[in-house]
Amino acid sequence: MLVDLDMPGRNGIAVITYAKEIAPTTEAVVLTGKSTLETAVAALRQGAFDYLTKPCTLVQLKSLLERVADKRELTNKYRALKRQLERVEGTPQLIGGGPAMDRVRKLIAKVAPTNSTVLILGETGCGKELVARAVHDQSLRAEMPFVAINCGALPEN
Repeated sequence: MLVDLDMPGRNGIAVITYAKEIAPTTEAVVLTGKSTLETAVAALRQGAFDYLTKPCTLVQLKSLLERVADKRELTNKYRALKRQLERVEGTPQLIGGGPAMDRVRKLIAKVAPTNSTVLILGETGCGKELVARAVHDQSLRAEMPFVAINCGALPEN
């Protein structure tokens, strides 16, 4: 998506933010004639892939769009490899039934789509990491890597 920061009736940074909310994998390239360091930083913080100032050459634009395409290709390869690995190793899933597990599944479904921090408590071996993975897999960040950290193994200081 090519976005100008100064469009009639629209703010380019707001357009990027909205596009990322609807489709998080959207790549936005900012192309603007009114460039400041502040607008460049704001655009990149909102998820813009890169930032070009007008006038730019077709060579510059082509090079940038090729980088976007390369990133998309790598992302697609990553997803394909992830699916292949899941087929080989299997995906960890919550097992069990009953009212308690139903409540856990409902809570996961409730918190996963939010941007909230979730604290998962429980005894050793009860499945905290599986719950964390389920929250991640149902979240808007599901395409991002999941990193499990055993807090009990961390030093106190």
